[in-house]
Order: sequence, then structure tokens, then C-alpha cells
Amino acid sequence: MWKKNEIDQQKKDSIFGGIEIIEQLREDEKLGLLQSEIHDGYEEMDPVEEVCKDNLQLNEEGFETIILNTNNVPGIIIRCVNDKDRTIEYIDGEVEKITGYPISDFTNNNVRSYNSIIHADDIERVDKAVQESVNNKQPYVVEYRIVNKEGTIKWVYEKGNCVQNDKDELIFLDGFIFDITDRKKAEEKYYIVFENTGTSMGIFGEDSIITKCNCSFEKLSGYKKQEIEGKMHWYDFVSEESKKRMMQYHKQRSQGTGNPHSEYECDFMKKNGDLKTVIVNISMIPNSTKRIVSLIDISKRKSTEEKLRNILENSTNLFYAHTPEQEITYLSPQCRELLQCEPEEAMVRWTEFITDNPINNEGFAITKRAIETGKRQEPYRLELEGAKGQKIWVEVRETPIVKNGVTMSIVGSLTNITERKNAEEKLYATYNQLKDAHEVLSSVNEELERKVEEKTQDINQLIIQKDEFIHMLGHDLKNPMTPIFTLLPLVEKKIEDPKLKDMIFHVIKNTRRMKNIIDETLKLARLDDITMTIEPVKFLLKDEIQSIIDENMNLFNEHNFKVEIEIDKTCSVYYDKNQFYDLVSNFITNAVKYTPDDSVGNLKIHSDCKDDEIVLSFVDSGCGLTDEQKENVFEKFYKIGTPREGMTSSGLGLSICKRIVDKHGGRIWVESDGPGKGSRFYISIKNLVEDKVKYG
Repeated sequence: MWKKNEIDQQKKDSIFGGIEIIEQLREDEKLGLLQSEIHDGYEEMDPVEEVCKDNLQLNEEGFETIILNTNNVPGIIIRCVNDKDRTIEYIDGEVEKITGYPISDFTNNNVRSYNSIIHADDIERVDKAVQESVNNKQPYVVEYRIVNKEGTIKWVYEKGNCVQNDKDELIFLDGFIFDITDRKKAEEKYYIVFENTGTSMGIFGEDSIITKCNCSFEKLSGYKKQEIEGKMHWYDFVSEESKKRMMQYHKQRSQGTGNPHSEYECDFMKKNGDLKTVIVNISMIPNSTKRIVSLIDISKRKSTEEKLRNILENSTNLFYAHTPEQEITYLSPQCRELLQCEPEEAMVRWTEFITDNPINNEGFAITKRAIETGKRQEPYRLELEGAKGQKIWVEVRETPIVKNGVTMSIVGSLTNITERKNAEEKLYATYNQLKDAHEVLSSVNEELERKVEEKTQDINQLIIQKDEFIHMLGHDLKNPMTPIFTLLPLVEKKIEDPKLKDMIFHVIKNTRRMKNIIDETLKLARLDDITMTIEPVKFLLKDEIQSIIDENMNLFNEHNFKVEIEIDKTCSVYYDKNQFYDLVSNFITNAVKYTPDDSVGNLKIHSDCKDDEIVLSFVDSGCGLTDEQKENVFEKFYKIGTPREGMTSSGLGLSICKRIVDKHGGRIWVESDGPGKGSRFYISIKNLVEDKVKYG
């Protein structure tokens, strides 16, 4: 709490010291200090008011009486002529104390006139007030500044009257002058505090009319000061509901009876009709019938309280508060749903809801730590038992309320996590089952890995055997075939016996077929070898295909077969050239093989060059394919029919084509409308830039 003498000291240092400190105070401290300052200000003004409480009705006899008692007057007694300089006929009292000049200086204006020490900014106003008094034959009252001998500015209060003779002619101006510098400082201090506090304040008297209000009051009410001061009653701002109660308090203060509340809540009515909730603080000003009222707008706080109340009462959580001694002071309505009993009942017998589960002791220890340290702790869980015996799991979150380093209370919430807890237990059980299953699977995997390792070794052995077989096929079988294949045609030419000649012809034919099967098998085996690499080069697509067509022109002419090429001559590809030759050769020879002998064969080779790939198609007029044949046509040793007379098939050609396309990262597929309607074979070639990388 701020001490008043400390604040007074700071105000001596700065005229705004009071404001700086007041801004740091709580609202209740602010009100108390503010009212204290205003009370002090009024008390400092009281002596002047006491001396001048009645109008001066001086005559010659009365003035002489005052002169005889000059020592009892706290100020200056003055009689002057109503001329330009207000020539002084008589002056006495605290003249030198107030002005710094001796009395003789002013008598008959010997050295200076009294008007000469009146502040230049005030002289005209003083003269005007005096002359209006003279004209109206009324007493005058005026406050103004003087400049004393040291050059210090002082505030004085002058109250005088016109002295007339029996003919009602003005003779003198008699009056009193008082030093009110201290009072003015008090007023200035009061005004600074009164105007600059954030609290709305007003002053009113017995008649309830507001004589003074500050800017905050103006802002709160929506009225201008000139609309309020001296015109409006304090009850003009009070709703009808609050007016009766406040009028009763006002009457009790005026009569000094009863025990009227000095602070309470009420509705405050703005100019536009809106109602605000305010805290009203009213106190009497000392030695006065006036009251000072302070208003604090708590509308936002009340709105926030209402929102918080709605949140508390409509939340799914149960909220509570308890003292450090574990005495429950609040339980929200959710208690009915969670514990199946009324909050009032639960507040009394709450310990009955705590089970003997050891986990609860851990929670109590956490709460104890929060009380001792005044710091928020981690959430914890409790097991409760409802009024009907049901087990309830809750998650507890608590916050200590600390004041001056001491924990005053604990507020917290309980979240029903029973379903979550049950789910966690099921998950934990499932986890244990999965853990057991994982151990079994790990054991099975180890066994499988062992078996896979064994099978891998077997497969590697088979691969070695396959490689040895291919080597044998290429060396031990193919090599002996070479002289047979070379010599048989020579033997055929020298034999003249038709039967023998026919036999040799069939031997040569089957020998060629055997050689073809051996060549195709070796080629396919090499393509299946994962260690084999390809060496792509860039070439013009149309030129390469045309070269292959030219090599096979005798085949086309022999079987009355027509070939069309529809390829952009600028289209180039990046491919292994030898494998591309095998790829195209297989497609064109198959087209001839499976075109009926009695029909004219046609083959159209077309390319569709796209940004990322080139699609090459081979469209023939051959035997066509069934759905089953389309699914199996690229399998090893799969034959789609009987080839033309004089031509043989190993059943490996299209398998070789698929391996070549796969090696180059492309796609291969076939379309056909059915038997007798030809086939359309497609391959995609990635549109790659030239690269020296070898593809495996």
C-alpha cells in the first residue's frame, strides 16, 4: 500500500508526480488516495472561507473596530479610493509578509501603488471585478496573482465592499486580502489528480446537483461537462432499479443516520441509454455538505465473469477450488454428472469419493508441492468412486492462487478420462499381445531367413549349372552343328536319287531349325543374365528400320508381302543397335510367318514421337490373336499357331523382344481385334539424351 507522505514527497518533485504514482495503484487504493487529496484541498481552503463567510458590511465605525484588532486578522486590511491606481488611504496587517514591501511604501501610494504589484495578466480582470461591484453596489470577490519584492508569484484572495455616505455616494473601497498560495497549490494538486485519474469522479451537494466532474466522468456518461456541471443531478445517471436504494443512502448521509454503504455496485445510464455496471464509492468532504463520488466501470469485468461462469457451468470439465487445508470452497455443476451427486453434498463428503488406489497418493503429493511452492505442477490422475459405486478416472490440472508469496487457495479442473483410461488399458493389452506376436514372428523370420539363405545358395548353384549348360550348348552342341550345316548342302547337290535327295532336304531343314533354336536360346539366356550390359548409341529411326527391311527384301518378295514405313526421317533414338536389329527383325519375320499363304501380307511400321518417349508400332494383316494368346504371347516357347510353309518358329522370338525392351526401360504390348483380324504390336522407347552409361 502506498503511504500518503511518500506520495506528497514525490509531488513536491514533480507537479505530475501524483499521476505517475496513481497509475501504479489498484483501483481501491486509487480511490482512497484521490479522496484523501480532495479532502486535504478543502481543509486548506477552510480558514479563508471562515474569515470571509459573510459579506463585508463595513462602515466607518466597523472599519475602526477592525483596525483596533489588526493582530487578529490573518491577512491585509485595506481602504482605498476608487481611482485609476486605487490610491491607498489605509493599509495594515501582514503587508510585508505577503508583499515583501513595508506598509509605508503603499500608504498614499508613496513609493508604489498596490496595483503595481498585481500580475500583468490579472490587472485588467481585477479592475473589471471591482468596477462591476461599484456599479452594482455589491461586494466583490476576486482571486489574482501578485509579484512580491523577491519576484515570487503569490496567489491572493480579495473580498471587499463599497463604503457610501448618507447620500449613497461612494467614499472608499474597504476589504481584506489573504495569501491563498498554499490553497491554490492544493487546488492545483487536487485538479491534477481529479482530472487525470482514470477513475470517473464528480462532486455534488445536498441538492444532488453535480457541481464538478472530470474528463473520465464525461467520457463514461457520454455528456459534455457543460451539460453536466450545475445542471444535472447524480440520480439522472442511475437506473430506476438502483435509484430508490441510492436515494435512501443519500438521505442517511445528509441526516447522519443509519449506516449507508459507501461502496456498492449499481447500473449507470449513459446519454444514449446504454447501461454500464459501475462500482460507486461516495464519501463526505470534510467540513462540508458536499460529497465526492468515484465510479469504476466494471462492465467488461462483469461480462468476463458472466462468460467465465457460462464456460464453467457448460464445460465438460468439473471445476473446483479448495484452501491449502483441503477445504472445498467451490464445485461446479458438472459434479452432478461426474459424481452423481449435488455440489453441496460433494463439498462435504468429497473424501469419500477418493479410492485407496496408490496412484492417488502421488496426486496428493503433487498438490502439496503446488501449495508449498506456489507454482503450477504437472497434471496428474486420480481414481474416484461415484455416489453409485462406479469407478471414475479423472485428469487433474491445478493452479495455486498466490498473494504476497503465500498460497491462498488452489483452483483446478477434473477431466473425465474413464473411457480414455479403459482404451489405454485395452491398447496396453493389445500391445502386449503384439509384443508376444512380434517375438514369435521374429523367431519365424529367423527361420525363414535361414531357409531363404539355403534356397539362395541352391538358386546360385542352379544359376551356375545353367551357365555351364549354356556354355555347353554354345560350345559342345553348336560347334559340331557348324560342319553339318555347311556340308549337307554340298551332299544334297551330288545326290541324284530323288528319294535320297528328299531325305537330305528334310535333314537340312531340321538342322536349320535346330541351329535357330540354339541361337535363340543363347540369345535369351544372355538377355536374362543380370551381369550383361547394353551399349546404346544414337541413330535415325527410319534409316535403321529401312536398312533392316532391305536385308529382308527377298523374304518379302518370296511371300508377296508389302511393307510401309511411316516414320519422321528426323526422329532419332538412343538404343543398343544390335538388340534393336533383333527386335525389329523378330516383328517383321513374325508378320510374314503368321500371314496365311493364300493372302497378300501387309505390314505398316509407324512411329509416334512424344516429348518423353517414342511409340513404335508394327501393324500386320496376319492371323490375329485371341484374348488368351494376347496374355501369353510374350512367354517363353509360347506359339500362337502354325507358321507358313517352309518357315519355323522356336517360340522364343517375342520373349526375346520383351527382354530387349525391358533392358532399355520401355514397355511392350499387343492389341488385336480377334483371330483373322491381324495384330498391332507396340514398343515404347524412352526419349533419352545421348549418354555413355551402359544399361544392365
